[in-house]
Amino acid sequence: MIDQKSILIVTKQGRTLDGLQALLRTLTGVEVIGQVENGTTALEMISQNRPDLLLLVTNLPHDEAWVILDGLRDAPLPRCLVLTDTITQKKRAEMLGADDVLLSGFSAAELFESISSLMSLERDGGE
Repeated sequence: MIDQKSILIVTKQGRTLDGLQALLRTLTGVEVIGQVENGTTALEMISQNRPDLLLLVTNLPHDEAWVILDGLRDAPLPRCLVLTDTITQKKRAEMLGADDVLLSGFSAAELFESISSLMSLERDGGE
């Protein structure tokens, strides 16, 4: 059997979150372990829960998405999929170490493919 994989969503409340949760509910073997809206809480949940994937949307206020990515630079986990609106944000996310970046307008199939690809990779648990 396939191991259950965990995802932490980081985005503000609203249609984006609702849509992501609806799509993720259709995936077998995936559990959304939470949703947070700020960098401090996201980094705490990552440390405590060790999700397999961080699904980070750049719609957070006060550059929180970049603070989170920067805070994960030296961390061995989780894999990070960033959903962004512009090419500039995409380049910035890649520069800060995102494992994959999807631009607004992506299809559900593209999202599923990225999640499947990232979650099939073994996460580095350190020593």
